[in-house]
Amino acid sequence: GGGGGGGKHTDSRTPRKRFYHYTKNAIAATPKGDETNLGQSTLPCNDWKKQSLPNLTVILPAFNEESRIRTTIEKYRSYLQASPYWIRDGKFGCDILVVDDGSTDDTCRVVNDFVIEDSSLSTPYGDDVKIRSVSLVQNEGKGAAIARGIAEVEHRYDRQQLNDNNCRGWIILVADADGSGDMKSLDDMMNTLFSTILVQMISVNDEKSNYESNYSDAFPWKYPALVVGNRGYEGASMSRVITRWGFRTTVKLFCGDLNVSDTQCGFKLMTLTAGSYLYSQLNLKRWSHDVEVLFRAKEMGITVVETTVGWRDMEGSKLASTLGGTIKISAIMLFEVLTMRIAYSSGRW
Repeated sequence: GGGGGGGKHTDSRTPRKRFYHYTKNAIAATPKGDETNLGQSTLPCNDWKKQSLPNLTVILPAFNEESRIRTTIEKYRSYLQASPYWIRDGKFGCDILVVDDGSTDDTCRVVNDFVIEDSSLSTPYGDDVKIRSVSLVQNEGKGAAIARGIAEVEHRYDRQQLNDNNCRGWIILVADADGSGDMKSLDDMMNTLFSTILVQMISVNDEKSNYESNYSDAFPWKYPALVVGNRGYEGASMSRVITRWGFRTTVKLFCGDLNVSDTQCGFKLMTLTAGSYLYSQLNLKRWSHDVEVLFRAKEMGITVVETTVGWRDMEGSKLASTLGGTIKISAIMLFEVLTMRIAYSSGRW
């Protein structure tokens, strides 16, 4: 199963409200340059490339993507293979996880051409960027597929921690199966993510508060934080521009400021800690799931920051290819968002 049921979160699963919340301005004001300027000798310098990096898993939710998934896997894997940041002692510390969302075409067969069975499932380390796959029994929606992928990473992380107490954490990049997102944006997203984490670490050190023991200066990548891509409007068709603008405006009306203008961007980078909180037991599992994820982040006080990403809309969009279809799907999404807002307000979710 995918995103689980609609059960309400227990206190043990939910961070203290607003404890982690920091504004974009605070993050932008993070000291640059010499780490001694940070005022805390225990804090790392603010260059993510100089850190002991966590594992990285790229999650690709896929439904009937037999014609596009091969190109996306090859393109993303090539980028990771060429990047100097994800290699440890000659081994790659990153992998790609395709979550088949109950496809009825040959998506699984295409993906399985890349998958190599091995016994070291708990770690991504290998001589190449490994491709893995999991499948939902039936189509549950993109949100459910992402939740299933994050649960898979959680399971592997737990297993790795049993064997490696110094595991530096795990981060997740969620991307679309059609390859719309440009992997060259990953470095900028990593920079934004680490700056976001650094602000939390400075605040925690300054406040000398009783912080959760599993977040420490030695393991910065275990702090909860989410970076959302912003696609902009360049190159988008007029119907997409109108749909995006209308949906964003309505979401802001229903949910207030979610710190993100492009809620539906499929390119998101997060720590596993944030992903576990935000995607566990989603109620909206299809087109509108992004809004529930961001609304949860707002309610829990998990930091969300937006950054511009390279993006190219691909042909064959799952959403709609006609004006009538676009209007229909937009109406469904708006109804789901309104339902979500009422359900959270009433305590039903």
